[in-house]
Amino acid sequence: MEEKSSEHRMEGLMGFQVASDEHIKQGKVTDVYFERVAEALKSRGINPVVSMEVRTNSLPDGWKWGVFAGLEELMELVEGLPVEVRSMDEGELFTGGEPVLSVTGRYLDFGVFETAMLGFLCQASGIATNAARCRVAAGERTVISFGARRMHPAIAPMIERNAFIGGCDGVAVVESAERIGEEPSGTMSHTLILCAQDERVAYEAFDEAMPRACAGLRSSTLFRTRNSVRCLRPRSWGTGSKLCASTRRGPGAGTSFA
Repeated sequence: MEEKSSEHRMEGLMGFQVASDEHIKQGKVTDVYFERVAEALKSRGINPVVSMEVRTNSLPDGWKWGVFAGLEELMELVEGLPVEVRSMDEGELFTGGEPVLSVTGRYLDFGVFETAMLGFLCQASGIATNAARCRVAAGERTVISFGARRMHPAIAPMIERNAFIGGCDGVAVVESAERIGEEPSGTMSHTLILCAQDERVAYEAFDEAMPRACAGLRSSTLFRTRNSVRCLRPRSWGTGSKLCASTRRGPGAGTSFA
């Protein structure tokens, strides 16, 4: 590896590699063939009333249901357009082949937005469905969306909102939690222990600095190393420490689902 600076950015790169709200609403985030359809129709003065229906023909791995999500962003997109939208509610279950949403209007008023509409619904419903499957598998155990570090930060709030719709008990990213009106959830990062260079100092500093967050972590803190996950419960601190507890390992001990 070698040292990098902002001078190493690709020529023409401006900001993060995500589309702006303005460009999405202008129809710029569309497959080019929709633009070509619009140009051809306009050239002949053709603009029929049509209905667009959204459904999945099947679900993967023999799944019997999915969780519908993404409607809120789709409605933001079509606000002000002369169209009629009929839809399931977010969080409602659907099956393969079942229509989940329809849009009716003159084609040239909304056809160019098909790419964005499907993107909103497909990704959000996929996240909500997988979160729901984790929720079912976890039983009574707490499930937290803790996967933002594996996704582009610009879409972290979208991911975690839909994980919450799917049944996660909490979300880890601060902005995501603010948007859904919840407190962010999480374990104590191992970086605090590494910086403090002493486990007891780290635990006590965390407890003193943020007692509300620490209240939910007294029984278990997740410590991640490069290749392992283990629960830290320092038996040697003695029964007089409020942070002391016996060690327990296995499913549910500090478990989080991304």
